[in-house]
Amino acid sequence: MDGLLPVSVASGCGSGLLTWGTPRRLPWLGALLLWMSTDPLGLWLAGWIALVPWVMLTHPAVTLRRRDYCRLWLAGSVFWLLALYGLCFAHPAMFLGWLTLGGYLGVYTALFVGLVRVARRHAIPAIMAAPSIWIGLECIRSYAFTGLSVCQLGHSQVALPVILQVADIGGSYAVGFVVASVATALAIWIETRHPLLRGRDAGDNEMDPKASGRQREVPKLATIDRRPLVTSALAGSLLLATLAYGLWRLGQIPAGSEAQSLGIAIALIQRNERTEYIMPSERYSQIFMAYVRGSQVAMTDSPEQSIDLVVWPESMFAVGTPWMVLAENATSGEELGLTPPQRDGLIAERNEAFRQQAASLQRQLAIAGDQAELPALLLGCGVVSFAERMHSYSGAVWVDRASQVTQWYGKRHLVMFGEYIPLLEWVPALFDYLPAPRTTPGTEFRTMQLGTVRIAPNICFETAVEHATINQVRQLTAAGQAPDVIVNLTNDAWFNGSAVLDHHRRCSIMAAVGTRRPLLMASNTGPTCWIDGCGRVIGEIDKQTDGHVIARPTRDNRWGPYQWWSDRPIGLLVGFVVFCSGIGWRQRNTPPA
Repeated sequence: MDGLLPVSVASGCGSGLLTWGTPRRLPWLGALLLWMSTDPLGLWLAGWIALVPWVMLTHPAVTLRRRDYCRLWLAGSVFWLLALYGLCFAHPAMFLGWLTLGGYLGVYTALFVGLVRVARRHAIPAIMAAPSIWIGLECIRSYAFTGLSVCQLGHSQVALPVILQVADIGGSYAVGFVVASVATALAIWIETRHPLLRGRDAGDNEMDPKASGRQREVPKLATIDRRPLVTSALAGSLLLATLAYGLWRLGQIPAGSEAQSLGIAIALIQRNERTEYIMPSERYSQIFMAYVRGSQVAMTDSPEQSIDLVVWPESMFAVGTPWMVLAENATSGEELGLTPPQRDGLIAERNEAFRQQAASLQRQLAIAGDQAELPALLLGCGVVSFAERMHSYSGAVWVDRASQVTQWYGKRHLVMFGEYIPLLEWVPALFDYLPAPRTTPGTEFRTMQLGTVRIAPNICFETAVEHATINQVRQLTAAGQAPDVIVNLTNDAWFNGSAVLDHHRRCSIMAAVGTRRPLLMASNTGPTCWIDGCGRVIGEIDKQTDGHVIARPTRDNRWGPYQWWSDRPIGLLVGFVVFCSGIGWRQRNTPPA
């Protein structure tokens, strides 16, 4: 029976429940359920029970050996490898990175079970320990090694807006805590009815003959863990409170048909254009013209209202030259063999060409839409800044209705290995010999003004790292530039239509609720969608298709605590994880009596 309990009692049970009730199988069952809860299947109900098998393994009476923790790590790794297999399409070299990432993330599964076991062995109730440790580990994962917030437990519920509303209190962590609490209550209910776990604590004085020392005695459970009705009542109360809060939020004016319109129409352009790291110049021209044609079609799709803004995804405005910026007291330019006057002349010449190209596009779009006023443009393209050296940014450039570039934003949260190599900046001379990416992170969040509406752009996976988007809104609000709309420009063509695109979409839905702002996505190959401040997808098109979304966002000025305190309260759960880790480490290094 694989050591679930002492062999003497395990051999006498023939319950069908135990077919999947051993440490050999439960890790895989948990990984399967968690995978079913996310894309491509997206079965939200599986999210509510995904943690049940793993919580059952935390019962103090379950004997787990090193091989069982290895099995947990392997099951977790397989889940992540399946969930993120689309990363392999980005570049042949990403195969190794994909394996490394999957192996790293799989560690969190074994950590979860091990730390909850530590807590329960010290009579900390599972209904407190399991959700707290799971969410604490999710928070650590969201920050460690630049952070990764995809496939969080709360994301499994994006199809249920009534559940999502608590995200304005604690982000996706709050949603995940509710889901994990229900799963824990179900696990405890099963434990109390499990033929081999029922009543198993120190009061029974049973021992595993294969164990030794302090590991032989089964610790006494917390009282509440032996009372499933109490645990179920706690989880049920939390769920009911979540539903009540969700219904209240969804019933507010900004969430309904009475919501105030921002008075603007935004065309989000998507094309299904394959991209590569190294492309011939004619391919850039082909992509550019495809987006011109797609934008012209979009301009004809709003006869009752003129299009005020056209949005192109990340790096799609790539014909000609990037936008160039000259910093104060700039000293760069020598690497191009340019004197300061030559450098300044080059910048003026290239920027004028950029403006002319943008103005030509605006005129073509106005003619296609039969409108007198030119639409503003928000263009995903490169930005080069001359400072102490040349800096290259993944940028979003704002072209106003007078065809002037009035603002630009440089992506702040870069993709490791795709846009920078860790530690390589410590030895800048290596860039002269290695073909390594060297994108500079942006220094500040910015808004673009369209009439009275403030638009805050972000780029690529900045919405897939939850704290990046919430901090964007917090900092802009503190600076007196609270945005009315968030627009994400991304090029997800690298992932070949895989589930990675769907994970990105789920992250953006959670970001919209957490910030209480309409969030628009314009992506090459998808996802391209219009999400309101309640996390409801108002309009979208299928991934890997050509098309557009005309978004007419409404004002959502609701305030939620998450906009103020961000992830700081979740730090308490991280502290609990560290506390349990310390206890476990101390026990591991304390010789048995």
